[in-house]
Amino acid sequence: KLLKKPVKQLRDCVSPFIRSQIENMNSGDVFMLENVRFYKEEEKNNTFFAKKLVALADIYVNDAFGTCHRKHASVSEVPKYLPSYAGLLLQKEVDELNKILNPKQPFVLLLGGAKVSDKLGILENLASKTDKILVGGAMVFPFWQIKKLNIGKSLLDKDGLKFAKKLLDKYSEKIILPVDLVCAEKINETAEIEICKEVPNNSYGLDIGPETVKVYKSYLKTAKTIFWNGPLGLFEIEKFAKGSEEIAKFLSTQKSFIVVGGGETESVVSNFSKNYSHVSTGGGAALDYLSGKELPGIKVLK
Repeated sequence: KLLKKPVKQLRDCVSPFIRSQIENMNSGDVFMLENVRFYKEEEKNNTFFAKKLVALADIYVNDAFGTCHRKHASVSEVPKYLPSYAGLLLQKEVDELNKILNPKQPFVLLLGGAKVSDKLGILENLASKTDKILVGGAMVFPFWQIKKLNIGKSLLDKDGLKFAKKLLDKYSEKIILPVDLVCAEKINETAEIEICKEVPNNSYGLDIGPETVKVYKSYLKTAKTIFWNGPLGLFEIEKFAKGSEEIAKFLSTQKSFIVVGGGETESVVSNFSKNYSHVSTGGGAALDYLSGKELPGIKVLK
């Protein structure tokens, strides 16, 4: 539709048949080759496989930021043998994420999801630049346990306990934890919920509570730069999605520079995303980039 011409799909990407098809293309023809992830050589970063791909092309353009953190043949090996360029989407991702690495103050990190350990890199790289770090999701519970607050039967990232303590010791004035949670004894749509200051022994903490939403809004309202990664509750179940939805709706009214990264977070904000500065297409790639890592798919283009 966008090209206003037919696109021919070919069910391979390295066979002699594909080579002959490409050699017989007419000017303006567009072919879509098979997904390279279907080939084991791709993930093994196989040079021989990469050179088969190279033989099909004159130039290389990477517009898939979401794969740039992978050291795979089509990402980090092919560009070594062709004139290579970043596509417009990849360039936009880098430009927008660089504004998070060099933020306008006040800068607020809004982090949710299941594990503190998953955010280790980004916290180590950005914590010193932040004014506040707002915590939601099951990420809360290592911090609560260290503070000797009851977490009941809630999901606990035990691997994150040591890092959570290190963060609290170093950045206690920056880390803002929920003052209440939405709790339930069962995890389903029919569960009876209660708002708790601590999680009862037989219950799970499944979303940030209404008072926490108010507190978090007060910090977000004054921020000039915001990065959000990870839902603030078990958003797949509507009863436990309200905290994330409230924050998503609130952020859509703000004039600050707001970047959302991560597939799950993108789902949470889907109804409001047009009002944000940038919604990243690469969850793992965005986190690695903001952790200060040099992504293989970008390094090879320099």
